Amino acid sequence: RRAGACWSDKEKAAAKTQDAMDKAKTSMGGGMGATSDMASDAAEVTSEVASEVADDAAEMRDDAMEKAAEPWKEAARVRRGLPNSSALDIIPDMMRLANLFRSMGQASKAAPFYARIIKLIEKERNKHHEDLIPPLLGLAQADIARNRLTRSTLHLKRAIAIYEQGGGERVEKQSE
Repeated sequence: RRAGACWSDKEKAAAKTQDAMDKAKTSMGGGMGATSDMASDAAEVTSEVASEVADDAAEMRDDAMEKAAEPWKEAARVRRGLPNSSALDIIPDMMRLANLFRSMGQASKAAPFYARIIKLIEKERNKHHEDLIPPLLGLAQADIARNRLTRSTLHLKRAIAIYEQGGGERVEKQSE
């Protein structure tokens, strides 16, 4: 979403530059060829600078997001290596990381985390455990963002079924 805003900014800068160039040509008349060429060159340079600035902003945003995710990735690596830790110990960190990616508009990076969390819970507990509800909802939201509506519907239906089987009461208490 943010990268689209950068392209929009580049397009706006190019349009403003073109307008300024057209006004300069109109005000100078047809006999001012050299000045018109200078205005054209200035417009081209301005457009190139706007493009570079937008590209730099998008790159900086992506770098910041990766840096924000690093502590949670490290926590998950450390927890996996502890002697008395189980696979379930890393789920909170993985959920935070998945939610971070999803909130930053990176649903394609969030979805594998949600899927892995679901597999861990199914393996360690069962396929109908109430702890599956939050990652199923997160995966459904990530699928919606990626325009995978059929898959999203399946995840939502499964979360509702688990909720109706009695897991919902515990989830409501956790969210309060």
